[in-house]
Amino acid sequence: MPKITLTWDCDTPVDSFEVIRSDTSLESVPDASLPTPIATGLATMYYVDTTVVVGTTYYYKVRANRGGTSIVSDQIAVL
Repeated sequence: MPKITLTWDCDTPVDSFEVIRSDTSLESVPDASLPTPIATGLATMYYVDTTVVVGTTYYYKVRANRGGTSIVSDQIAVL
């Protein structure tokens, strides 16, 4: 089964993380208009995406949530 494992670092305490994925670039998409996350409520700084198709490029962003505010990572592309 194909999978993509994402890991990230976070220097400050957060309440949770969300993983956002698209099959088109998210580079110019405003944070408020990002697609629905594929994973929410994560307490760890990793995620294994097991719903991928070999040969497809996926674009990911990670949102860190803390006390009603959020910060969104830069985009990463994975083929």
